[in-house]
Amino acid sequence: GYEGEILSDRRELTRRSREACEGREDCSPWHESNRIFWSGADLARSEDVAHLSALYDAEIQELDSAIPRMLAALERLRRDTLVVFLSDHGEAFLEHGKVMHQTLHEEIVRIPLLVLHPREKASSTRSRRSVSLVDVGPTLLDWLGLAPPDSFQGQAVHTATAPSRPIFAEQPSRNIAALIDAGKKLLLSSAEEPAPEIRRALDRLAAELGLEEPERFGAVELYDLSADPGERVDLGIADPAFEPLLRRTFERMRENAAHRVRIGADRMSQGSLSEDTRQQLEALGYLE
Repeated sequence: GYEGEILSDRRELTRRSREACEGREDCSPWHESNRIFWSGADLARSEDVAHLSALYDAEIQELDSAIPRMLAALERLRRDTLVVFLSDHGEAFLEHGKVMHQTLHEEIVRIPLLVLHPREKASSTRSRRSVSLVDVGPTLLDWLGLAPPDSFQGQAVHTATAPSRPIFAEQPSRNIAALIDAGKKLLLSSAEEPAPEIRRALDRLAAELGLEEPERFGAVELYDLSADPGERVDLGIADPAFEPLLRRTFERMRENAAHRVRIGADRMSQGSLSEDTRQQLEALGYLE
């Protein structure tokens, strides 16, 4: 059994966090329990990392056991019920030096997407083609015969007919972005001392495309996912796909920034949050 310092008993975490926050208006029990949990984790200890991974697996198993019960409860509504199962992201356990979801490597961005459609004959079809989470909303609305709002970025994707297209992911607050196209994946992130050839390529393309603050970035990784799904071998700047993918990544970042301004996403995501909500999002890694 595990003999480290991570306190993972839910009831004990709740008791300690409530006790620590008693009489304090500036204290969130949820945030405090998260602090207590992670204060016991030593990521240099393989036992602690293995325990964190086991806790995550236990959560997945608990959810797996609940899904049949949920579907059974929906059985009488099946003729009119569209069921979608997905995740917002995966979780990292030092596969690439980080925990939680601080990168955009495959352990974070490759997630399940299952759809149970009451009338689609192809409901048992499995596709290995990648789609983006931004496509889920437009697809559901298309099935319902509704047009997506202007604020949506994705497009309706029906497994049998939709063509493959590049997949883009970004965390602007962390200065990280990723683009997957034709089996190749480019990861862009910050670096204190970038390689000179990387710095030159970043600055040149940023100036050409009008991207502000290119110094935010300094690390670029390139992987062939078909041959290297674990992202272990960085193909580097010499690969022919490097500059085209970097250019398209910058273009998508510029488009996303303009989209956020157009719909006021930055203002909505930051200005309207309560302090308690902000603390919870920071603890989960969604805000810096």
